[in-house]
Amino acid sequence: MKLMHEQPSGLVESKRQFGTGRIICTQPRRISATSVAERVCYERNEKMGDRVGYQIRFEQKATDTTELLYCTTGILLRFFVRNPKLEGVSCVIIDEVHERGVHTDFVLLILKDLVLERKGTNEPLKIVLMSATIDASNFLKYFDPNSKIKFNNTSMCEGSGSEGGSIGRNPIVSAYSVSFLQVPGKTNYPITEYFIEDVCQEIPSLVVSGPPPARGGRSTGVGQDMRNPWATPEAVKAKYHELGLKRKSGDNRMWKNLSNMLQRPFELDVDLICRVVEHIEYAESMSTEKYEGALGSILIFAPGWKEITDVIKGLENTLKDCRKRHSWARTRSWNILPLHSMIPQKEQMRIFDSEDPNSGRRKIIVSTSLAETSITVEDVVYVIDPGLLKGTTYSAHTNIASLETMQISRSNVQQRRGRAGRCRPGVFYKLYSQYEFLHEMTDHELPEMLRTPVEELVLQTKTLRLPGDLRAQQVLTKAVDPPEPLAVVNAVQLLTELGAFGTDEKLTPLGWRLSQLPVHPCLGKMMLLGSLFDRYSSRQSNLLTPIQSICSTLSFKTPFVLPFGKEKEADAARKNYGQGLFSDHLLFAKVSDDYNRRSKYGSEFFQ
Repeated sequence: MKLMHEQPSGLVESKRQFGTGRIICTQPRRISATSVAERVCYERNEKMGDRVGYQIRFEQKATDTTELLYCTTGILLRFFVRNPKLEGVSCVIIDEVHERGVHTDFVLLILKDLVLERKGTNEPLKIVLMSATIDASNFLKYFDPNSKIKFNNTSMCEGSGSEGGSIGRNPIVSAYSVSFLQVPGKTNYPITEYFIEDVCQEIPSLVVSGPPPARGGRSTGVGQDMRNPWATPEAVKAKYHELGLKRKSGDNRMWKNLSNMLQRPFELDVDLICRVVEHIEYAESMSTEKYEGALGSILIFAPGWKEITDVIKGLENTLKDCRKRHSWARTRSWNILPLHSMIPQKEQMRIFDSEDPNSGRRKIIVSTSLAETSITVEDVVYVIDPGLLKGTTYSAHTNIASLETMQISRSNVQQRRGRAGRCRPGVFYKLYSQYEFLHEMTDHELPEMLRTPVEELVLQTKTLRLPGDLRAQQVLTKAVDPPEPLAVVNAVQLLTELGAFGTDEKLTPLGWRLSQLPVHPCLGKMMLLGSLFDRYSSRQSNLLTPIQSICSTLSFKTPFVLPFGKEKEADAARKNYGQGLFSDHLLFAKVSDDYNRRSKYGSEFFQ
């Protein structure tokens, strides 16, 4: 096995080292798999689907002769169901392994045993784990607990970055023949980094909003809305002095802003982002250093869909206001593009379009963490990082999962930093304090397997018929970071109540059917029961179609869109369309039914 970070397309030519079988490269997201595959085809001057192709949910551009296949990790798990030993595959590359998605960790669990099973055969299996911010020591110990490899792990501290890496390969005599390769990472151009302390000095009039008022209208004291109650301006100043974080001690305004930053909850400050974008435009207009080509694009990270819409509205109002006050704004326009998983893929691909150098228009991308890895927009010069993301949290004791805004890790910061500096010297605005970066952020995100329910994962442990006929708890214990035992107990209990498991966690015929449906087991059983009721009902009915529509929508995404600037009109149209139904689920079924009727009878059906 090798840990490395290089273009997988180069392995296609390395037949002697990597075998004659297919090479599979997994990506954490659909847009990553398609965009990277297209980039590789472009660089190799080949047609998509010949030697290089991709396969994602609902879409495939590959043939039986494809040598390098990009796919999502979920697709690879589907391959294991049909081909448990991955016959015909000589190498599996797990890209962006640092994200530690639940499917990624489960795939590693399977591959770890499969490597030994195919060792010594005519086609041994090789694994490559890739990431720019990987916690290599964790994976090295996973494959060889006695590993003595010495290396400088990817540094997350200020001033080091990936440029400080070194190259070294250290073979280990073990069952897995583990080796490690660290390549110095770099962007094409240098990147200037600013913490919020630096931003306050760059924008003298900047005011960072503090925590919201307490309930009842009184000013916030020590309460649930305050993140760091200790962080008064004087305490923050003393803390910086104690930790040796050098800042201008006489700037009272900065200490007040830092106090607000540390006290407020994890919520996006839209006004702060808009002020930074305005500052970028103003600084460029005053700069004597000019660059050829289009205006440098700006990439702004936001936790979720609501925050993306808030930022876009804020930017639109900012530009209108700037046109009244600044001469540079009168000839400037902004092409603001959202990037979110619920946006159609065709719309997502617009972020790669370049602007006309003479148009005076700047591209601004407002994205979730979708743009953090794998996706590289070449004309991005500025990156604005508020240090937040949306993530799932799960309590096994209450058996409740929720989606919350949380602080990113230092590895996320490193990934976001790498989005800038591709076409010219870049700038990375970190809208959080140096104290938060060094003393509050963790090195890496908590693995998804530890913070989400595992019902679907437990069902997959039985579907794949792994050797040993082990219980789910025994299988998942072999993961890099196993889930909490109580979480597995909760999952087994639910699957048993659904009828997917019999006694001693034996997979029932119903459980097998549920595992073949790409939806949650609860939704899968709803579809199967709907099929039975539809087939054996004494009355002529059509239960299956609406149930299929409801389940597919709940497991994928809503069919409704929210055009920016017309959210109220869209919401009113949706309510009018579903008038009298009193149910979102029935509304989903109506959308599917009307769409099918329109496809069959034409648009005149609705007139």
